[in-house]
Amino acid sequence: DTPTSDDLEQFAKQFKQRRIKLGFTQADVGLALGTLYGNGRKRKKRTSIEVSVKGALESHFLKCPKPSAQEITSLADSLQLEKEVVRVWFCNRRQKEKRMTPPGGTLPGAEDVYGGSRDTPPHHGVQTPVQ
Repeated sequence: DTPTSDDLEQFAKQFKQRRIKLGFTQADVGLALGTLYGNGRKRKKRTSIEVSVKGALESHFLKCPKPSAQEITSLADSLQLEKEVVRVWFCNRRQKEKRMTPPGGTLPGAEDVYGGSRDTPPHHGVQTPVQ
């Protein structure tokens, strides 16, 4: 008979327990599955960037969010990172900026309940008399 979502959930729980018991990480399982049923190109292991290096990238980003290939190369050399890592960091950082800055350029909370910005009072359709 056809397995239900409960069956799948149960399987997942058992699988996780067994994986942990055997001392494997999710990454280990992914790697093994990739080797078994490999679909060509292997993904590079996630790069962790040190706090000081992140700070340097961040300050460079504030000055120049879209560095040229040459700037990326020299930045990568000075920080002892691969060019691709630096390039991807800038791409990801620009995406983060996009998420943080909604369309229209105002940050969340900069509008009041009437939909206007805080520095302009709501009008409520009231005509102000001409003096």
